[in-house]
Amino acid sequence: MKLFRNSLCFMICFIITATMVLITGATNVQASEEPVQLCHARYCIFSADGSTGHYEGNIAVKNLDPNKKVTVHYCYNYNQNNWKDVSAKYVKTTSDGYEIWHFETPCYYYAPCIFAIKCESNGQIYWDNNNGNNYTVTRDVLLAKDSILNLNNQYNANQTYDRIESINGYIALKNLSSEKNVRVRITEDNWQTYTDIDAEYHSSQGNSNIEYWYYDYETKTTPKNVQFAVYYEVNGITYWDNNGGSNYFLGFR
Repeated sequence: MKLFRNSLCFMICFIITATMVLITGATNVQASEEPVQLCHARYCIFSADGSTGHYEGNIAVKNLDPNKKVTVHYCYNYNQNNWKDVSAKYVKTTSDGYEIWHFETPCYYYAPCIFAIKCESNGQIYWDNNNGNNYTVTRDVLLAKDSILNLNNQYNANQTYDRIESINGYIALKNLSSEKNVRVRITEDNWQTYTDIDAEYHSSQGNSNIEYWYYDYETKTTPKNVQFAVYYEVNGITYWDNNGGSNYFLGFR
């Protein structure tokens, strides 16, 4: 069972006609005018103290050529003379004909990642470098395209282990109302049954309307597979982040 594959999910991360904004407020880029455009980027934690993990994100690419190469050109803020490249990987094609590509870069302890996106297609090179400013993503700041809701820092999300005892992490969302419910839907038996747990407010991002909510769940059994998605009920609307329709998971597929 895949959770709620409806248009709200794609509005969260993958709508390519929306205006591109840094969730912290900075520069606007009209995504529909660009052959390549950042959807979102975030930090994923691999250790309990947050010291190890990687940055990851999705990219929307116009299908101008079936033989294309999408690359993320990145460095870290403490060494901006040491730029590296990592290849993005094709994920799927959306209903409007755009392709979604996924990238991951390694992370060093608390080091913000600076990056730009390059697409080589039809003998041309196209860039999304945030209007020449490049993008910067940190452990605590989520970059997204008009996102209402995103899983932000997830301890060991999408990783494989022999057994899972708990999952916990943070959710980033826009504060659309003081009255809201933020929850995580979790299954330990491939959706034969599931449990909804409440997330708790943790903090706000500066003077913006972005909030971070924390969740922590101890498994009822000793499963080798846990799948989950996060949702946000506000103003009579439910917003989902279910990892683009694939759900988030821990353990063995």
